[in-house]
Amino acid sequence: MRCLRSATSAISCCARASSLAALALPPLDLALARSLSGDHGGELSACEHATQLDPDSAEAWSRYAHALARSDRIGECIAACNRALELRPDPEVEELLAKASEMEQRLLAPSSRS
Repeated sequence: MRCLRSATSAISCCARASSLAALALPPLDLALARSLSGDHGGELSACEHATQLDPDSAEAWSRYAHALARSDRIGECIAACNRALELRPDPEVEELLAKASEMEQRLLAPSSRS
């Protein structure tokens, strides 16, 4: 418990655990710690690492999709949502997929301004 007294300590402990285990859970813990500390790039990297460690983890793909949604990587978010939903139905991921797809359509639509 000593290592969880500060965000920096929590990140350090989670990073160490992540490097020691070949499971998706430690990187997802690290992703949460990085997100809570405002390090969204670190969160994204940790979630991606979790999907690489356990490509059949619906939780890892769901968390990765949500992290991608907070970036400008909408196409990748959609792909991650689809993978998560292949593994397990999840209304929250379905909602994220709908929003990301809508955003992608708006971005791809020709501008009405000339």
